[in-house]
Amino acid sequence: MLRACSSARRTRALPAAGSTARGDPVTGRARAVVSTLRLAALALVIVGFTGWVVDHGGEPVLESPYTLAFGLGVACALASIYLGIFLANRD
Repeated sequence: MLRACSSARRTRALPAAGSTARGDPVTGRARAVVSTLRLAALALVIVGFTGWVVDHGGEPVLESPYTLAFGLGVACALASIYLGIFLANRD
């Protein structure tokens, strides 16, 4: 009986071609890109916002590099959300 169970474990079906298994290198790279965008978004938003508040006393100055960093952080956040949704609906 033990022999039958061990042979059944060895003959599992392999994932079909084009499936989104966790070991898929394309999915792994895409997840890495999304994680990198999330990290960049967090860092840029924090640096941009704190620099903007500290440097200009809270008044909006569009020419500030901190405003640019904040905007890039928001763009990274939106891109990571979009790609995360896209990856979740790949089926």
